[in-house]
Amino acid sequence: MSSAIIERHGPRRAYILQTDGAERTSRLATVYRMSDGWHAKLSDDHTRDGWSGPYGSPEEALTRLVA
Repeated sequence: MSSAIIERHGPRRAYILQTDGAERTSRLATVYRMSDGWHAKLSDDHTRDGWSGPYGSPEEALTRLVA
């Protein structure tokens, strides 16, 4: 069973991580605090389409991305 968690790195950056049953962790996205809210950058999409947001918090980004 996999689950997603937020790992904060200072007041302006957080990682959305996915863990699986074997205790392996992979980064799904990095969430950045910008002037108009939080924006997520997918780890596996290196184009402008990999960005989403704004969100009210990293927790909201996690809910929207993992759903």
